[in-house]
Amino acid sequence: MPSPSSSPWLKVSLAVGLMALIIGVYISPLRDHLTLEGARSVVSSLRGLWFGPLIFILAYALGVVLCVPALVFMTCAGVIWGWKLGAPIALCGAMLGAMSSYHVARYLGGGLLARLGPKAEVVSRRLERASFRSLILIRLVPLFPFFIVNYGAGLARVKWPDFVLSTFLAIIPAHLIIAYSADQIFNGTLSSGDAVKRLAVAGVLLAALVLLPTLFRKKVEQEIGEG
Repeated sequence: MPSPSSSPWLKVSLAVGLMALIIGVYISPLRDHLTLEGARSVVSSLRGLWFGPLIFILAYALGVVLCVPALVFMTCAGVIWGWKLGAPIALCGAMLGAMSSYHVARYLGGGLLARLGPKAEVVSRRLERASFRSLILIRLVPLFPFFIVNYGAGLARVKWPDFVLSTFLAIIPAHLIIAYSADQIFNGTLSSGDAVKRLAVAGVLLAALVLLPTLFRKKVEQEIGEG
């Protein structure tokens, strides 16, 4: 289980490492393959793997347990399989990861709080007396990271059916919108008016996904704080 850290040296090290990786790729033969055509060729190959969705679901689930941002997997699913198939595949991975995180927290108990930092303790306290409505709202409004809520719910011993159903209902919009937008941007083309319209819709949906929950942030904080 990774331990979040605010150390400036860690941030500097990550930045230097990322820069070194970019430079290394740029001066290596891989540079010739980093084109839109090359990326689409790789994506086409991934689509042809019958076991691809299963591997992706397991990778997404592991990523959730290890606190990898879910946005990475939602975007990849939309790019590889399109939004109609990619969104359900990504949802399966997210749910498997969320449920796994919940059980990890139940198994490890309070000892997990020290590793996850103060946010986990705050979330755990709030979720101990949260209603089903609050469980959904805390997912929809970006108050805490996805993995923090998963572990916090396990530590707070939120009822299993409430946790599963609220998680599923709350993450559907983000998975649909992100997968759709990634599909339209990567797989679409600007050569026709219809494609431009699809990209415009994707832009509006992405803006709504970011802005609308933010508008209700204070109200949700009050409701969750009151339990």
